[in-house]
Amino acid sequence: MNKDEIVEYIVDRINANEDQYQIEASLKRKEIDPAQFDSLMDQALARILEHKLKTYPRQNIIRFTIWTILLLFFSALFFFILPGLGITRNTITLSILGTICLSVSLLNVFIYYGSWRKRNIEKYGKPKPPIEGYLVISFFPGFIFYFIISSCFSSGADKILKETQQDAVATVIDGSSIEGRINYATVTVEFMTKDGRVITAVEDVSTYEFKDFYQGQKLNIVYSKNDPHNIDLLIDNYSVLKYKNKLQREIEPKDLLNLSSVSFENLGAELNKINNNWVYNDSEGVWIDEKRQQIISTRKKPDQVILMMPRGYGNDFDFANKFLKIGFVKINTQKLDIEADPAETIYIKDDYLASFKIVNKNFKSNLIIVVEKLKK
Repeated sequence: MNKDEIVEYIVDRINANEDQYQIEASLKRKEIDPAQFDSLMDQALARILEHKLKTYPRQNIIRFTIWTILLLFFSALFFFILPGLGITRNTITLSILGTICLSVSLLNVFIYYGSWRKRNIEKYGKPKPPIEGYLVISFFPGFIFYFIISSCFSSGADKILKETQQDAVATVIDGSSIEGRINYATVTVEFMTKDGRVITAVEDVSTYEFKDFYQGQKLNIVYSKNDPHNIDLLIDNYSVLKYKNKLQREIEPKDLLNLSSVSFENLGAELNKINNNWVYNDSEGVWIDEKRQQIISTRKKPDQVILMMPRGYGNDFDFANKFLKIGFVKINTQKLDIEADPAETIYIKDDYLASFKIVNKNFKSNLIIVVEKLKK
């Protein structure tokens, strides 16, 4: 073998990942003078470096460009495109998939960045992704990616829901809650869309809110007409403000005056202008706000509305004072020869009559307020 052939042979052995001891042993078997080993090895290494400097810059730039394009593509896909579709199902799986894609892409962009420079080629050659340490290296950025992607899916679904919302009354049929290091709770509801489809949907809630739900409970919700599984429960001020652009409030005396003149068909709409907790109970024929434990009955006669609320927390005194503040006057029923229950207090203003009565039943004390528009 001539010198060039020997050097080429050493190059092949180095590329085959043989160490210096193995290469020298091989050269001895070929009866190469050991005194030439160092010189031949240096020439082989120089030839390898020359080849690397010719080929690696282009290869490494191409790899860096490909991984950068993939990083940008996955960022657009999981941060904008998929969330913009309003996807609500399998978002956890998609978030995990997006986290893996983005983490791998970012890791390779970081590895290949600047790898085409001479000093980096001389030192590292062609970068090798540390597959064995990938989980450790990508844990922190992966956690951030998962949080961002999950938030994007949630925001995208909320945006679509707000733009395509429809109102419905849902029934709670199931739920689950996990409390510990990770707190997680969901409520499963069933409702009918405006086109007659029965939909079963699952909504995330806080473990604190979960305690207030029960099977068979009626809830006002909004759903997307594009995807009825995209829903939100109108159970708090944040949701109502977000989708209905209004703040929920307590019912006031002026509301009762207004409701006494509202037709039965429009009563629900008027109640939901006050807050979105009012749900009609078909079997009882009443409107119920379970959160505040209040009931508004369907009127027994025209121009009358009846409100029942738990007594306590000053309800009976507060409401009476509110009626006085808007001009009602307490009347003496005996002097005016008006037939009334001894436990009943009556107030009057212009064309309206308001009566207050405490009713005790099943160890509960309730305040009943009847507002009636008087006929002229």
